[in-house]
Amino acid sequence: HLPEVVATAIVDLLESGQKIEPRAEPSLQPRDIAVLVKTNRQANTMKAALSKRNVPAVLNTTDSVFDSPEAAELERVLEAVATPNRASALKLALATDMIGHDAAALHALAEEESAMGELAQTFAGYRDRMERDGFLAMFRRLLDEQQARASLLRFEDGERRLTNLFHLGELLHETAIEQRLNPAALSRWLAQQRQDGRANDTNQLRLESDEDAVKLVTNHRSKGLEYP
Repeated sequence: HLPEVVATAIVDLLESGQKIEPRAEPSLQPRDIAVLVKTNRQANTMKAALSKRNVPAVLNTTDSVFDSPEAAELERVLEAVATPNRASALKLALATDMIGHDAAALHALAEEESAMGELAQTFAGYRDRMERDGFLAMFRRLLDEQQARASLLRFEDGERRLTNLFHLGELLHETAIEQRLNPAALSRWLAQQRQDGRANDTNQLRLESDEDAVKLVTNHRSKGLEYP
């Protein structure tokens, strides 16, 4: 019951406009508040409780971005880029939330051979773009043409999903350059990172936009008296 109690207390504080100290702003803002928790699971539960009350909140946890659903989706998309003529890989990529084809759309594509052929050519173009200009150029083009931002932002946690996707894009870009990986090899590298699941300073989940949001932080990530 604690997340509900804490969320209610935060709403009461925000609505009362209580000052933190005499020199504080006239009213309390979400950005002035942090909730320290013991585990990442508690942070997610706390965020859900605040979300029900329309209070913006961002997570600062020790989870690895490779454990996120976006990592699994990006692996599927990379497999389709590497093997665009393999219908099963292409359909798995299209069914991801980041591309957003639902069951009806996939069924319609399966019924129309020419449409699947055009999509295969599109993904072959992504493969050629990566081999010619690098991962980042391909990634940006894919996100734009497949309207990935709009697809993810339709979800309640869309900003979190986009943050994870862009973070993964940076890590894959750096790895592709350092190890000179083609699409197939980069897909295998991502699969290995997902299997290892170890978090470090590079792959820990990043904060979403936190201009005016309650911070949800695990105890050992907090530095102490850093919040108003």
